Amino acid sequence: MRSLRHYTTALALVSALLSVPASGGAVPSDGDLEQELTALMNAGRIQGARALLPSGSPDDADLLLFDGRVLKLQQNFAASADLLEQALRQRPSDIIIRRELAHVLFLAKRYQPAKTHLIKLLRQDPDPGLRRRYASMLKEITDTEKLSFGLSFALEPSTNITNGASAEYFHTPTASFRIDDASRETSGLGVTLALTSKYTARQTDQNSLSLDFGVTATRYSVSQANRRDLYEIGVTYTVLHALSHFEIRPYLQEQMTAGQPDQTTLGISLDWTRKLSPSGELNAGLTSERQSKDRAAKRVGIDSKLHMSYKHYLSQRAALQFGVLLEHNTTGLAHHQYQGHRLDLSFDYAFQSGLLSHTRLSLGHRDFTGDFPLLTIARADEYLELVAQVQKNDWHLFGFSPIATCKFVQNRSNISLYTYDSTSCTWKLSKEF
Repeated sequence: MRSLRHYTTALALVSALLSVPASGGAVPSDGDLEQELTALMNAGRIQGARALLPSGSPDDADLLLFDGRVLKLQQNFAASADLLEQALRQRPSDIIIRRELAHVLFLAKRYQPAKTHLIKLLRQDPDPGLRRRYASMLKEITDTEKLSFGLSFALEPSTNITNGASAEYFHTPTASFRIDDASRETSGLGVTLALTSKYTARQTDQNSLSLDFGVTATRYSVSQANRRDLYEIGVTYTVLHALSHFEIRPYLQEQMTAGQPDQTTLGISLDWTRKLSPSGELNAGLTSERQSKDRAAKRVGIDSKLHMSYKHYLSQRAALQFGVLLEHNTTGLAHHQYQGHRLDLSFDYAFQSGLLSHTRLSLGHRDFTGDFPLLTIARADEYLELVAQVQKNDWHLFGFSPIATCKFVQNRSNISLYTYDSTSCTWKLSKEF
């Protein structure tokens, strides 16, 4: 029995593929003729559709494509793939034939050859809607692989790499202190290298169980920012239904930062997505972590975050998302513990050129618990984040996919030590294999 997710992706794509006007001599390019062909084939009137095709030899790529489509509709995937492979050999640059072949190989669960064609289509197909479907199919193929790896490299130049204070002095009721240069705003460069692995222990129609492991190393160009290494292992259990997706993931982290105590984190994350309509979906999630430093009982606390968002698809290319985040942190000393909230507004757009863009505006507030040392008030922060990200699926560098992200953060606090601005841009290269 094929999975509901498999058929949801398949049915969405077959409709899109059959409705795309042909090019390169596949099915005649006239729009009215293509619509008539599609309508006849979907109605099962195969001979009527065949009569509309131009005359040609039985080996003509157009007829091979047509017969391959018919066999796919009849769910004879093996025979359909044979004809489509013959057609592609005759016209290797024909994107319509490659679309059909990739799709039928995907339906037949011949994932490796399907993956090869989908990667080429992701780079060459001008249709942004179909490119998103190719990416979705590639992700599903990756999810079915028993063992997979990922590698990423990121450069992050920043105007304030340490989120240091913008002010020069820290004022108290009795005296003013000059803020040490190490705690003040400092520009610099961060370099991050990450290696991840995933092993799928179980995969069925409705659920999956996987184990993942990751190592991340970050180094900075300035001494004020300490080098950081992070190790993480987690187990993910996923439940799939026709309109919803639920995921639970317990995990363990070990973080080692130069000049600071080691931190051990035991956490769990829950994530749920529900499709409410063809143009809208709801997402909710909870993350809770037990953090301890140097394994000391007095330095143990809980960091929890609850979020909810609604995503509305304005068109095939554009989506708008609203979200809210609630957080509660009891780690560290009393004046470092806080509770807060954040509002998010984001916009996604896929350009005709293949460029995918994401923009997010966030406004947040945090109230801290204990009075700040040397003062009789508790810290309170308000912050603004603006994030812009672009990715071009059809451009690769040595097989790595590039992502560029720029971020502006403005934090305003009643404690001058924590008032700062920061602007950074990250250029990231990632690859799955």
